[in-house]
Amino acid sequence: KVYFGKSELGDTGVKKRYAYVVKDSKGDYQVKIKGFEFVKSDTSPLGKKVQEHIFRMILIENKAHKEVSEFVDKVKKDLKGGVYPFKDFAIPKKYRRNDYVNKRNPHLDGRTWAEKNLNISFHPQSTLRMIYTKSIPKPYSYSSSIVFEFEEQLPDGLKKGMVIDWDRQFPPLMDNMI
Repeated sequence: KVYFGKSELGDTGVKKRYAYVVKDSKGDYQVKIKGFEFVKSDTSPLGKKVQEHIFRMILIENKAHKEVSEFVDKVKKDLKGGVYPFKDFAIPKKYRRNDYVNKRNPHLDGRTWAEKNLNISFHPQSTLRMIYTKSIPKPYSYSSSIVFEFEEQLPDGLKKGMVIDWDRQFPPLMDNMI
């Protein structure tokens, strides 16, 4: 292994976070990431891809801040344009029954809504995937978030008519990664 660049970020008392480049046996460069959102289970698949690509741009391709910002802006534009499936940008969280006793949070509200409106049954250890919403088409009642385990559980009419609240969806999805 050959380490080309190592960047440690974070404040005192915060677990070390760093990314570095490794040259594998085939001569290809790979980015290794430790401690960032990339390794967390509650980071969306798209969020992980975006963060890894950003580190690749910086550490391997030596891209400037402007180019990284343009890449992020393009991903956001594509998200708003419906290029990515819901499962790629929904915020995942493991469902543990005890986590939701006497607590209110967007994942719980969305889960309750999905159970009532879509007849979805969630089991302990299910991965709840959440999307913040501004509006939901009729005949469904309003909820500020919806939750699903598999995208196929969402009816096409709901997916097409739903207005996603990007002001709430972007920060945990992408803004906190950069």
